[in-house]
Amino acid sequence: LTTQSTSKTTGAVIIAGGVGIGGNVNVGGNLNATEVIQAASFNATSDYRIKQNVLMLDATYNVDVLNPVSYVNLRLGKQDIGFIAHDVQEHYPFLVNGNKDGEEMQSLNYTGIIGILTREIKDLKKRVYDLEQKM
Repeated sequence: LTTQSTSKTTGAVIIAGGVGIGGNVNVGGNLNATEVIQAASFNATSDYRIKQNVLMLDATYNVDVLNPVSYVNLRLGKQDIGFIAHDVQEHYPFLVNGNKDGEEMQSLNYTGIIGILTREIKDLKKRVYDLEQKM
């Protein structure tokens, strides 16, 4: 079954069951938008069957080049914490969509940063363990 239609609605839309969407979904397409996406859980596809050339992260993937910042989110009008996409793009371009000052806002794959953080934590835990063994 293939159906193509476009509709616009205001207010809440409640769908019981599941919805499959192919392609991009954008919420809040302008700078003044205040839309928020909330869910009990967000899951990113991570099955081995969609991965190729899998390599363990080495020391070149580190947090030293990441600059976490605090800022006021203009869309939400509230304090937030995160990264500036174009700063991350300089070191990990594959984690950022879009271009600095491009027509579309840049977006950041925060899930991808978890791998870098985990590698660094494992390295630090090993170093602490090794130091404790020398005492």
